Amino acid sequence: MILEQIDSDQAAAATIEELSRQIDERFPDHPFRVGVNRENFETVIADYLAMSMAFPFIQAGAIHETYKAALRAGRDMDKNAQITGAIGAYLVWDEVGGHKLTLEKGNKGLLQLPATERNYHAHWLRKDIRTLLGKDVHPYRSAATERYLDHLLSGLSDARKNRNVSYMIGFECHAQAMINALWHAICSSFDLPHDERLVYFWGHVGGDDPAEGVHVKMTRMMVAELVPPSSREEFIELCLEGYALNFHWCEAIIANSISEES
Repeated sequence: MILEQIDSDQAAAATIEELSRQIDERFPDHPFRVGVNRENFETVIADYLAMSMAFPFIQAGAIHETYKAALRAGRDMDKNAQITGAIGAYLVWDEVGGHKLTLEKGNKGLLQLPATERNYHAHWLRKDIRTLLGKDVHPYRSAATERYLDHLLSGLSDARKNRNVSYMIGFECHAQAMINALWHAICSSFDLPHDERLVYFWGHVGGDDPAEGVHVKMTRMMVAELVPPSSREEFIELCLEGYALNFHWCEAIIANSISEES
C-alpha cells in the first residue's frame, strides 16, 4: 500500500511538472502584467471585483452539482465528489475569511464570522481599491465576466474524466499568476512599496507565507488520488483548458477597458 502511494505521488508529480511546463510555454506572459495601468485600473478592477465576490458561491455551488450528478448516475457519493467537496469547501471557507479567523483566534474567532466586511477576501480587495483610488468601485459583471463565470461553474461541476479537478487546478494555478501580475502592475502604476497596506494582495502573494501557493499545492494533491497515470495526457489538456478560460477572461476585461477609453 505504501509503495502504491509512492508510485501515485510520483506519477502526480510528473503530471504537475509537465502541466507547469506547458502552462509556461503556452501562457508565458500574463495580460495583467503589461495590460493594466493607472488609466484603465478602475474599469478592470470592477470586473475583477465581481469575479472575486462570485467565486466562493460558484465553488460552493459546484460542490452541490457534483454531488447531485453522482446521485443521478445511481452511485453513492464517490471519491471524486468527496475529495473535490473537501478541497472546494476549504477554498470557500478561506475566501469568506473563516480559515484566517480560526488560525489567528481559534474557535472564538468563529464568533466574528458575521462581520463579513472584515473577513471576505472580496472585501479586502474593496479596501485595497479605496487605498489606491481614494474611492469605492462597484463590482461590474460585464458580458465577458458573465460568460466566464457561467463556464467556470460548468467546469467546476463536471466530474466526468475529472474535469472538475482539472478546472480547480487550472483556476488556482492561474490565480497565482494573475494576482502576481496584478500586484506587479499596481506597484508599477501607483508607485507603492511592497508592504501591508494592500491587504488583499499581501494576503495572497505577499509576506512570508502567501496563501495562493498553498491553494495550488492543495488542489494538485487531488491528482494523486483521482487521476490515473493512463489519463495523464488527457487530464493535462483539460487543465490547460481550465487555465485558458481564466487567462482569456483577463484578456477580455482588459480589451473592454481599452474600448471604453477610446
